[in-house]
Amino acid sequence: MRLLPRSVDIGRFDHLEELVRRHFGFIPTPPQKLAAAALLEREIVELETGQGKTLTGALAAIELASTGRSVWICTANDYLAQRDADLMRTLFESRGLRVGVVADGTSQAERHREYRADVVYGTLREFGFDFLRSRLAERRGTPHLAALTNRDPFQSALIVDEADSLLIDEAVIPLVLALPADSDDATSHLLHWAAREADHYLAGTHFETRSAGRTIVLTHAGRDRLLTRPAPPECERLSQNDLIDAIERAILVNQRYLRDRHYVLRDDRVQIIDEFTGRTAEGRSWNAGIHQAIEAREGLPLTRETEPAARITVQEFVSRFRHVAGMTGTAAESAHEFHSVYGLRVRTVPPHQRARRTEWPAIVTPSLSSKWRAVADEAATLLRAGRAVLIGTRTVEASEHLSAELHQRGLEHVVLNARYPEREADIIAAAGQPGRITVATNMAGRGTDICLADPVRAAGGLHVVITELNASPRIDRQLIGRCGRQGDPGSWRTILSGEDAILTQAGANSVRGADLGALRRAQQSVDRQQFAARQLLRLTARGRERDMRTLGLDPILDPLDG
Repeated sequence: MRLLPRSVDIGRFDHLEELVRRHFGFIPTPPQKLAAAALLEREIVELETGQGKTLTGALAAIELASTGRSVWICTANDYLAQRDADLMRTLFESRGLRVGVVADGTSQAERHREYRADVVYGTLREFGFDFLRSRLAERRGTPHLAALTNRDPFQSALIVDEADSLLIDEAVIPLVLALPADSDDATSHLLHWAAREADHYLAGTHFETRSAGRTIVLTHAGRDRLLTRPAPPECERLSQNDLIDAIERAILVNQRYLRDRHYVLRDDRVQIIDEFTGRTAEGRSWNAGIHQAIEAREGLPLTRETEPAARITVQEFVSRFRHVAGMTGTAAESAHEFHSVYGLRVRTVPPHQRARRTEWPAIVTPSLSSKWRAVADEAATLLRAGRAVLIGTRTVEASEHLSAELHQRGLEHVVLNARYPEREADIIAAAGQPGRITVATNMAGRGTDICLADPVRAAGGLHVVITELNASPRIDRQLIGRCGRQGDPGSWRTILSGEDAILTQAGANSVRGADLGALRRAQQSVDRQQFAARQLLRLTARGRERDMRTLGLDPILDPLDG
């Protein structure tokens, strides 16, 4: 990682200054032009939160599109893709460039049109799945069904916003295009029966956990119990192994997959919560029958199980582009990984205005209940001072526990989590008003610009409270970056407990004496675990690709091993 030298040519953007001023009423700052220049040099730019990455990406895209290539700009979610496209549309159009957007819900015909635009906004997953669908359509002799018709997508330039989130944190999940598998009524009856039975199986007596809790194995006592329990008559033709698999999967779901932590129920559907963004992961489902086992536990109709039809890792997909660059407010910690995996250097651009945010001393309480009381106390104090408060939680469950504590105190507040994504824009728009308390999951951690009312600015600005350490310190830094933006005042504090989930993730139990150092070490341990998981995924994918090519198979489309 290095600071961007002043010798970088930023004069290439001078001809755009008047254009930007005419459209937005201001001119690009030197850091924005420095960062845009680095994007043209195929680098990852660390540009502090609040410095204007949306315009930075647009400046680079205009220059890249002027060479005749199309430019794809990845954002963290559909909401930001549409927002950024709308914000920058007139700027692009004034240069004769057409803007497209692909998102969940975009029809096939619309995708054909949007991908022909000069600049296309979307998410990495939408781009990746459209590539997989197009490859599958070509193999099946139905190229007219491909979104990416008559073009090589990898000749486009790819600019990745929130690059650390998309290229590192979320890259541990491969892009797998799955199609419905065969199913029957017997399987549905079996899974609902197993969901009811699983509650009666006791850990240590009827089953054991293995592979760090990722696998459930019935003991002899567990198998005896299973064989003495009457199965539904609809399941008579199923084998004993089918019954064992269903019970073990139902127990695993009870142990590891928790509502409002790992998923939410919306519109009578199980929707996965993305740990890193706090949002529901549209279109994603757990494989190996896990998703259907959760639906059975929740008493929902079962969706059909799926079978993988095409697959590529994020690392493989991104590395195919001839020009890749990215930007984020938090890249420094991952400079080595960016370089070793993607061959991209990280450059840090100094901010236009020095941040005026103040860190308050951390508080560590002995229990979760005492933590929520401490957070509510802090919010009440700042409310009286005329400040605005943003409180970050890791899960929907935690946000609602805190909401209950605030309600009990009579403190008015709003909650932003995966249950209410449609309220996001309105909640963020009001989060900088005097006396406003906003409780949010990681949905508020990236891409949100909270505008302060003048009385809040005069009272000291937005105050951010971190109520639990995330798996990566970068995610905490993103939340902190919501305050003290663009020269505004602000402050933040960490309020933790000795019962926080980060300890369990790290393999610990609780912290005697409420030791902040132990919590930080637990976070470092989890961060290392996730780094190791990403490295293993990359090495496994490389080995698999090599083996399949040796066999004359297509590693993207040919039979998959899970």
